[in-house]
Amino acid sequence: MPRVFAPLRRLWLKFGHLLGLIVSPVALGLIYVTTIFPVGLLTRAFGKDLLSLKLQPSASTYWVKPEAGTPPAIAEGSVLIRDRQMRPGDKERL
Repeated sequence: MPRVFAPLRRLWLKFGHLLGLIVSPVALGLIYVTTIFPVGLLTRAFGKDLLSLKLQPSASTYWVKPEAGTPPAIAEGSVLIRDRQMRPGDKERL
């Protein structure tokens, strides 16, 4: 690139940076306000508990049995980490 265009290039890059500082938060805010927030409101309005977080005092356990045909590693609740299996009772930290 010729040196004549260097100041114009710097100005253009600064403008792009400024534009990025403004557009990104605005775009993400619009996405949040138009999708995530209304879904949350509708979920609460219809009383749905999608993550099963409500306490059930009469329940003896909160364990959910896996569906038939689920592979054993998934059915037992294990997590594959570094080419070996960790069981829920393992004391090792990640």
